[in-house]
Amino acid sequence: MFDDDEKVWRFLRDKLGIESRNPLYLEALTHNVHDHIIKSRKDNDRLEFVGDLILNASIGIHCYRENAHWDEGRLSRRCAELRSNKSFARISERIGLVVLIRYADKPDSSMGVVEMRAKALEALFGAIYLDHGFEKAREIAERVLFF
Repeated sequence: MFDDDEKVWRFLRDKLGIESRNPLYLEALTHNVHDHIIKSRKDNDRLEFVGDLILNASIGIHCYRENAHWDEGRLSRRCAELRSNKSFARISERIGLVVLIRYADKPDSSMGVVEMRAKALEALFGAIYLDHGFEKAREIAERVLFF
């Protein structure tokens, strides 16, 4: 456990309306910057996988509902813009997630800051889904992505 876990719980409560101390959220915010090293601590790789699917579905549902007259090509282009690492990194920064990212290894990565921030946001939504289910994760994604 990290000394600043309380910051994570406060963030979840104050920014996302989640009352939980599920360790999945700590895992979601732990980034391993060296993929080739045997991992001694859980990191956010697996949660990122799940969160990516949750965010993609949430974005797709939102775009479909909000743009009923658009054709498939236009919907796909808009969803791709919203799903980009750059977009996720901006959202991560806007909601204050950036300062909570932890490192399972020293943070001297060749992976860029944008990718790390995007990965943390995706992993966070993986944790929300596993802790509270799809509808809660989608509802929070709507608030965070499309406020």
